[in-house]
Amino acid sequence: MVATSSPLRSKKTSPASAVAARRASTTAVQSPPPSLGHAGGAIRDGIVGALERMGAIESEVAALVRASVADSLSAARGAVVDVALVIREVFAGTVDAAGESAGALRLGIQGAARGTVAGVHDAGGDLSSAVTEIVAAAMAEGHRVGAEVGGVLRAALDGVAQGLAEVGRSTADVAAGAAQEALAVAADISGLAVEAVRQVIRGTAEGMEEVARRHRAASSKGNARADGHAARG
Repeated sequence: MVATSSPLRSKKTSPASAVAARRASTTAVQSPPPSLGHAGGAIRDGIVGALERMGAIESEVAALVRASVADSLSAARGAVVDVALVIREVFAGTVDAAGESAGALRLGIQGAARGTVAGVHDAGGDLSSAVTEIVAAAMAEGHRVGAEVGGVLRAALDGVAQGLAEVGRSTADVAAGAAQEALAVAADISGLAVEAVRQVIRGTAEGMEEVARRHRAASSKGNARADGHAARG
């Protein structure tokens, strides 16, 4: 007797075919993202506008600090000037202006760090030394008002990276010094502060370079939009 194949016997399926079938099945059951109605669209537009205003505020702080630092250092040209004192005054004023608002403190610290780097560059100062002073002053002033040290340090490093991007300098030149200074300042505060700082500075060089890269890209887009508006005008 000749054996015949049973119609119930399943055919062998290759692993690749099985994966493709599962993907097709998954794709079929996925629902499209919900469309934004009037309320959702208004919320989205409002958040976008708020974020844009926050960026504009940080840029205004940076521009103000840049001009102030550059003027202070340039006015003392030929005389001994305490750059560290100028930087400490900048951050003391910034923190006092922010009051008790954590959001305002972060914007202020980031803008002040960005502007200080650019101002020291404009005056022909030593950026490496300036960055360590920025880190020390930001952390000390943040601690003075009870702010979370790790968050203050993150804002300061982001501002430093943005400032370096604006003046065409590499973050690699200052990252190690900034990390060492942050740990030294944290050690004078508490063990918890040291741990918070370690979390922030892990991968400092790569993180600062990424912030600088994004800032350069955003600046390029902004300049392109401005050129487009000027051309249409």
